[in-house]
Parts: sequence; C-alpha cells; structure tokens
Amino acid sequence: MKYIKLVFLGGCIGGFIFLLLEVIVRIFFPVPMEPGVALTLNNEIPGIRSNVRYSFDGYRLRKANWDDGQGGNSIRILCFGGNATTTVFQKSEDAWWGKLAERTSNETGKNIEVGAMAKTSTGQFILPSVVNAEKIVEKYEPDLIVCCYGFGDTLHYKDYVYNRDKINALRKGAPRGLKYSLAKISHMMRLIRNKKTRRHLKEAWKPLNAPNYHRDLLFHDRLYYQSCPELEYIKRDEHDPLNEFIDGIKAFSELATKNGCRLLIVGEPSIHSQNLGKEELSLMTSVYYPTKPVPGKGSGHRVRPETIALELKRFHAAASDYCEQNEIEWVNLHGMIPQTIEYFLGETDVTDVGASEIADKLMPAVTNIVNGL
Repeated sequence: MKYIKLVFLGGCIGGFIFLLLEVIVRIFFPVPMEPGVALTLNNEIPGIRSNVRYSFDGYRLRKANWDDGQGGNSIRILCFGGNATTTVFQKSEDAWWGKLAERTSNETGKNIEVGAMAKTSTGQFILPSVVNAEKIVEKYEPDLIVCCYGFGDTLHYKDYVYNRDKINALRKGAPRGLKYSLAKISHMMRLIRNKKTRRHLKEAWKPLNAPNYHRDLLFHDRLYYQSCPELEYIKRDEHDPLNEFIDGIKAFSELATKNGCRLLIVGEPSIHSQNLGKEELSLMTSVYYPTKPVPGKGSGHRVRPETIALELKRFHAAASDYCEQNEIEWVNLHGMIPQTIEYFLGETDVTDVGASEIADKLMPAVTNIVNGL
C-alpha cells in the first residue's frame, strides 16, 4: 500500500511539474502550429524583380502591412487563389494583393492589412482551398475574404469523378496521425516537433535558394508541354468539374457568413484567348493528365489555348450567375488584363505590371466594400 501511495504521489508531482513547464513554455516561447519559411529567391526573369524575399508564417500565410496583434482599427483582408495569388515570383508588396491593399489604403484613408495563402499542392483548386481557409479565417478574423480561382479548376483529369461530399472527406483528412494530434494539444511537444520539422524543411528548401531555380523550372515545363500530343477536346459529362467550382464558391460564402465578414469572388486572369501571338503561346504549360495510369511525365496531353479560354468563359459565366443570385460580390478578371507577354509570366502567373493591373481592376469593388465596413 505504501508503494502504491508513493507511485501515486510521484505521478501527481510529475504531472504538476509537466503542467508548470507547459505553462511557462506557452508564455515565453509562443510557437505556431507549423514552422514558417523565409527564402530569398533569385530568378532572372523579365517582368519581375531578380531578388524576392518570400516568406509565410505557420499557417502558410504571406502578409503585407500586417500587425500580428489582434484588434485595432485596421481593415484585414485575406486572399485565396491560384497561381496569380500564391505567386512565388513576387514579394508581398509587389503581388497584386499587396498593391491592392496599399492603393485601397491611400484611397480610403484606412489602414489595410492583407494576407494571402502561400503556394500549396492543392492551392490551384477552389474546394480543397476552403479547408485550409477555415483554419486561417478562424485564426485571423478578417473583414473581407477575396477568392481568385478558375483556371486550375477547369483542368481536372480525364477520368475525373466528383463526389458532393468531397469537402467533408477533405476535412476528415486534416489531422495527420497521433503524433500530430498530441503536438497540437501540447505546446512543449509542438515546440519539439517544429524544431525537427524545420530542420527537415531546411534541406527541402535548399534547391529553391539556387539562382534561377524557378526560371529553369519554367523553361523545362514549357519544353515538356511542347513535346506532348495535342488533346482534341476535354470530355465533360455528369462529373463536370464546374459543379465542384460552384460548390467551392458556396463553401467560401458559408465560411464568410459564419465568421461575419464580406466576400469578393474574382474570376482568375489568364493569358488564354482565341488568338495568341507566338510569344504568348511560348508561355503555355497546360497538360491534361489521365488518372489511370498514374499521371506523370510522358502521360499528358497538350490542351489548346482556345479550349481553355472557352472553359474559363463557361466557368466564369456560371460563377457570375451564382454570385448574382446569392448577392455575392463578383469581378471577372479573365480577359480584363491584357493577354500579352508584358503582363503574364505564364498561363496565370503575372509580371509586376500584370499585378499592378489586377490591383487597379479590383480597386473599385474593394474600395466600395471597405468604405461600407
């Protein structure tokens, strides 16, 4: 009995010490759920700066004019989107959302804090982005959400199947195992876990620091695109990805309503049009993959620019109708940005001039929303 009491007492003392250390670490060593990143990217690509400071926080959020303290009189805007938004080619101040925040602040006299989702493997698709957005919106409590999608959603696989319950399946897959869950519960375990993760990511990020990493990547992607056979058409049936696109807008609308903020849906700009010059055609990298066999190099088909242009027109027309019916702010940028090599680095990646043009086109809608807050 005596030994049982000693074991019990030892357990209580150990538990108390652990809780005390947990509190001390939580107060003096704050740490996000994931480690962030800070890189200096050096790419000699016409239309953008050669040295770009690229960083995001533990929630994969890039920021401009951002105060990490809660409250204050600032208007906070969070942006989610495809390549035009998650760009690795521009620092925050040069991206369209950074320029938009600065110009809106000058126009309205209000301090604008802006953040945008950093590049992810699923970031070009609207519905998977909602799952990431839910965590970020809850954390940062924005006044306005801006969503800029379209291009990636048109290029789903040839044997693509859409399940209406897809978003719930994505939510269920968010926690990654017992270690991840324990790290989320315990601040000390999170601190240890992030230290190990940061060491791993430091090695993974090394190639990105190499001079002209992204320039060479663009070059090789374009060569591969030109080597692929041309696809005659994109098959559309009852599993039309347009359904997923509209469900994505609906999910973002519900997220904005739940968190008491405004929503602006933007049709993603793209260089695709019916008639492109030789220089503009050289920017193409759209490859349409089947899911069986496993997609990869050598299994893709080149998609005609006019085919993508027609798909974008169809998607954005449906988005416009949905937004009008549900009183959601909508601005279509496709075709509104000059579709030339001066404004685009790739199919949806924009130059610094292109980013400035996007900011100008969105200014009226955003200024109107900000003045009404």
